Amino acid sequence: MRNMDPDLCIKLNEYTDLRNNLIELLKLDQTPDLKENASRALGFLEAWRSSVQFGATSFLDHFCPILLRPEYQLHTPGTHIVRMNHPGQLTVPFDPVFSVPGAPMRPILMEKVANKPVKRDILRETYTVNDGVVFCCIISSNDLVMQENAVLLRVEIVDADLPMTEQRSFVAGKTKGGISFDSDGSIWTNGKHHDPTDPIDKWTRNQDIGLEIDLNVVPRTLRFFINVRQLSRYVSNIPARVRFFATTILEGDWFQVKQLFIQDHPQGQYQAGETEMKQEDYMYDYTTGI
Repeated sequence: MRNMDPDLCIKLNEYTDLRNNLIELLKLDQTPDLKENASRALGFLEAWRSSVQFGATSFLDHFCPILLRPEYQLHTPGTHIVRMNHPGQLTVPFDPVFSVPGAPMRPILMEKVANKPVKRDILRETYTVNDGVVFCCIISSNDLVMQENAVLLRVEIVDADLPMTEQRSFVAGKTKGGISFDSDGSIWTNGKHHDPTDPIDKWTRNQDIGLEIDLNVVPRTLRFFINVRQLSRYVSNIPARVRFFATTILEGDWFQVKQLFIQDHPQGQYQAGETEMKQEDYMYDYTTGI
């Protein structure tokens, strides 16, 4: 499987139902060896299934999740999927770091946050991209549970220099260090929860959630997409150095990064009547705590 022809992978996805059959197998089969092989096969198929718009440069090969509780999380190298094998909300930031060219890396000096040790060793970035317009597409699902999560799913961005711990109550935008987009359609900025302005801004498992950051404009912006539909709200003054992240909550939860690429021009466009939410500078100042 490791040496499978990329064209064959694409044809398997396009002309057969193998992908869906593998997903169903992961839900039903309890044989460890077969389940592991199905998970590995699905990972290879998904790696080639991810599409990139014409003229863009993909960085999926540099996907590297930061597992803050590795005993509860599983990532098979070479795939873009992170799984949860234990209940409890966990934030999963991942590399690469996307940076404004020349933006300084701020050292992480804090030893603890909320009495939990800062994971400085694993927060060291593995790959940095100094470029401007980045699109990330994430899909969340669960192999074991059919009903919706009682706790909201969450995706978003964090400051790449944020001191992070394994603290499960962390919500970027509620605390300092980033912005969160919840599955009920709400957005967290400046320590506040902003309700959705449109019911269709809610999202669920198995939907493509797109995040687009533009580091070329002043102020820097973050825009949101649900199945390619652009939301009428966006956040400005995002960090100069950014990591994307997703959350896992229930046992069996997983997320996949389907797309992660630099593009020449943003997909997000100005919309009449759209709402700007400006993140204040103090949200990236950790000298007095998080």
